[in-house]
Amino acid sequence: MARAAVRDLYVSGTASAVAAMSLPSTLRRHRLAFVTGLAAFAIAAVGLWPAERGFSLTFFDVGQGDGMHLRSESFDLIVDGGPSPRFVHQVASRLPATDRTLELVVLTHPDFDHLRGLLSLFDR
Repeated sequence: MARAAVRDLYVSGTASAVAAMSLPSTLRRHRLAFVTGLAAFAIAAVGLWPAERGFSLTFFDVGQGDGMHLRSESFDLIVDGGPSPRFVHQVASRLPATDRTLELVVLTHPDFDHLRGLLSLFDR
């Protein structure tokens, strides 16, 4: 149980750092406050979620944009969608045929190199 909690904290911290680094340059001076708040939220969320096996975190090469897929046995999350629908198709190929649901989709900021791939989700 302790290993799962440490792993979850590590992943939460990594996700917080990724989100903070994705902030527009005008907001970067507020990065410490943002990361602190996000880390506090992540620590609280870790306490609410039970530990699970079968956890994976995948970063996709989507060209100029970003794309990340976090998967556990009962939860799928994607962060940003890259500049094309290719990322969403890559994530969809990793989902089991019996569960094609994304529990959470996060857009770090509304630039097209992060958003355009997510728009194809609405077509599915």
